[in-house]
Amino acid sequence: MSSRITDASTCQTSQEAVRSIGIGRITAILAAVAAVGQVSTTIYLPSIPMMAVQLGTPESLVQLTIVAYLVPFALFQLLAGPVSDSRGRRVTLAWGLGLFILGSGLGALSWNVPILFVARFLQGVGASAGYSVSRAVARDLFEGSDLTRVIGDIALIFALAPGCMPLVGGIANDVLGWRANFAIPVVFGLAILTAVLVFLPETLRSRTRLDVARLAGVVYMPIARSAHFLSFALLSTVPFTGLFAFFAAGPAYTINVVGLTPMQFGMLPPIAVSGVLVGLKLSRRMLRRSRAGQVITLGIVVGLVAAGLILSLHRFGLLDAAALTAGMFIHGVGLGIIVPVTSAEAIRPFGSSAGAASALLGFIQMTGAILGTLVTSQLGTLLGRYAFPEVMLAGALLGCLVLWLSRRVIFEDLYAGAIRRTD
Repeated sequence: MSSRITDASTCQTSQEAVRSIGIGRITAILAAVAAVGQVSTTIYLPSIPMMAVQLGTPESLVQLTIVAYLVPFALFQLLAGPVSDSRGRRVTLAWGLGLFILGSGLGALSWNVPILFVARFLQGVGASAGYSVSRAVARDLFEGSDLTRVIGDIALIFALAPGCMPLVGGIANDVLGWRANFAIPVVFGLAILTAVLVFLPETLRSRTRLDVARLAGVVYMPIARSAHFLSFALLSTVPFTGLFAFFAAGPAYTINVVGLTPMQFGMLPPIAVSGVLVGLKLSRRMLRRSRAGQVITLGIVVGLVAAGLILSLHRFGLLDAAALTAGMFIHGVGLGIIVPVTSAEAIRPFGSSAGAASALLGFIQMTGAILGTLVTSQLGTLLGRYAFPEVMLAGALLGCLVLWLSRRVIFEDLYAGAIRRTD
């Protein structure tokens, strides 16, 4: 019996959805689904010092709740993608959003650190479906330059959301207390769940039978062995390593060392991450007349400049709020240049297994984020100071190494017939 079940009516329905709902609305829903996890990642960062005091625990332990979220967020994408290939995109998103809402509600009620860790774990499990399945839905509905544009927009919102939410979190912390920063994701999750159930049809065209025992060898191994996939996936991961290194210690640094209030800190990330918009515009404009390899190279260089600037200013004691914001703005430009094109290219060859490819891509990206967070926290404890500048520079140098090792794929294989231009 065939392991794949084709659903012609689903294919027709998904194409009708594009015409009736419109690319803009579909993109907005998918971007919101992808970003729902990012809301809970950074909205509570300005509250970490207060949470540590009120829960009676070291600040470094509260920082590790970021990892408690990122680990299930990374791991469960590996299951969420194939489940969506088997059971359908819509039902997988609904279950994921439900778990996210449950975890957020538990976080708002947390009375000690262990409960907070459980809440963050549930948030991560639920949010994992949104990030991987949203890109699979895009792959179901769009092709060519439309696919690149939609996935680029999803990646853009995914990158912008963590920069915007600390401002919301800082205001909520000062006005309502830190628990509000878990109540807000409950409201956001309910709104997105409603939009998915009301507007988004099932887009899966053919269903793959789910066999967990054969999942690693049959589904993931061919993708993981693809030099094309690995090259673009690793390059898309580098900016997230530096970004989450900043998220791990940047708030505490600006509040404890620079002397800003949580609300004042919340005003900095939106300015910094707005660099992603600049990077995205540069990326799209350059792709009209340049090869993707040149665009990616520029993004890597911009990230290296940002990390070098932040580390230099830090070592000379000149890293104040304005300098840190400027450095992170430059880092955001690099992220905006790299992530959209590398994410689209990583999953493009895997049409029938787009959910699995997207899940593996998300797993690799979030593994980089976990490493950035863990190394920053542990290195800071070892050195007795904030170490996110060193971790950011190490990540940027790793990106240079990956680019050099993948140069044949990036500069030759891609433009042998994949995408040459975007609109």
